[in-house]
Formats: sequence, structure tokens, C-alpha cells
Amino acid sequence: QYTEAETLFVRALRYQRDRLPADNPLIGTTLLNLGNLWVDRGRAREAEPLILEAVEILRRKFRPGHWQVASSLSALGACRAAFGRTIEAESLLIRGLAGVVAGGGPAYAQSRERARLVRFYAGIGRRADADRIAAGGVPSIPNP
Repeated sequence: QYTEAETLFVRALRYQRDRLPADNPLIGTTLLNLGNLWVDRGRAREAEPLILEAVEILRRKFRPGHWQVASSLSALGACRAAFGRTIEAESLLIRGLAGVVAGGGPAYAQSRERARLVRFYAGIGRRADADRIAAGGVPSIPNP
């Protein structure tokens, strides 16, 4: 199913790029979806430019503090964690979760960003932090 999803995201992205302004948030969302799929498939290095482009599109189109911008930062954090940039990844993942919560993001987005941070902490052996976040703790946003 990953192959089919990738094919559909690539097709959607091509369609959107042909028909929409380059800074349309739909393009940003599709870039994020494809990037997240590639991170999940072990292709973080290929995903990073897509996620970075998505972050920039969403930053230009939404107000500071918008939950979709925060969610894109979390996606970038998960990508960076995949190739061992743990300090940067942690900051982005925390900012992502805290921003989605503070920005009033929908429950599915809050759950997704919480799960990303829990997986990150568990993966680096910080079980107490993983448990705290899993139990509903919301980290404070670190300085960028």
C-alpha cells in the first residue's frame, strides 16, 4: 500500500504544481504527506527537501502560531531524528506538539504529534519523558 500511496501523492503533487500557485497550502500539505511517507519508509534524506518546502509554504500562508505550521515542524523533527540529528529533532518535535496544542489543532493532529515525540523519546532511551508525554503532558516550547 505504501507504493500505491506514494504514486498517488506524486500524481497529486504534479497536478497541484501544474494548476495552483506555488505557495498554495494544498501543495504544502501534499509535500508533507509525501515526505512523511518517505520518512516512514526509511527515505528521510529524500524527504527532507520536501518537508522543508512544505514548512516554508505553510509559514508564508498561515499566521504565526497556526497549528499546521507547528505540525510541519514536527514532521521536520521526525525527519531529522531519522538521520540522527537528535538535538535539533527534539526541539522541532517539542515545538510541533506544543504549537499544535496551543494553536487549537484538531485531535488527530495533537495525537500524531504526541506519538512522534513519544517514539522519539523511546527511541533514544528517555522512557520517563516518553511516558510523561504519552500520559498527556505538554512540553513547553523551547527557544528556536
